[in-house]
Amino acid sequence: DFGLVKGTSDLESFTITGQVMGSPLFMAPEQAKGETITPATDRWAIGMIAFQLLNGRPYWTANNVSHLLARIVYEKVAPPSAVGCDLGSAFDAWFLRSCSPDPARRWATTAAQVEALGQALGVDAAARAQAARSSFVQHALSAAGAFAGDDGLTLRAMAPDARPRR
Repeated sequence: DFGLVKGTSDLESFTITGQVMGSPLFMAPEQAKGETITPATDRWAIGMIAFQLLNGRPYWTANNVSHLLARIVYEKVAPPSAVGCDLGSAFDAWFLRSCSPDPARRWATTAAQVEALGQALGVDAAARAQAARSSFVQHALSAAGAFAGDDGLTLRAMAPDARPRR
């Protein structure tokens, strides 16, 4: 589960043997209440982590762990745009589904959640995959002492002094 990371403050790490465990900042309501943990719990965490990564701050603020857990369990999650993170309505919809208080209303799979996040942020998955393949091929050719010509098809030997050193 994404919540089992040691943090540097009380709000980042909270574990009591046989009780609630994890990083409260990313805890789903069912986890904060000590209920059954499912893959949907991790999908909540992905939503909270994405919010923090894209906004530079956690979604929740609190004075202490008890206050934070109470907020998670009892407060309605607002759209990111309502709390100062305006990444557009598509991200708002993605986040609200990711962090639905009802685990059954969250994404059915993590793959679907991640794909939808890319769409919400305007990231073209096909272009991303092509760039990764191209980068891999260029790295492999470089390691082999070759490079692709301007047409992308012709392989040419690199000068010995231009080869990467290991």
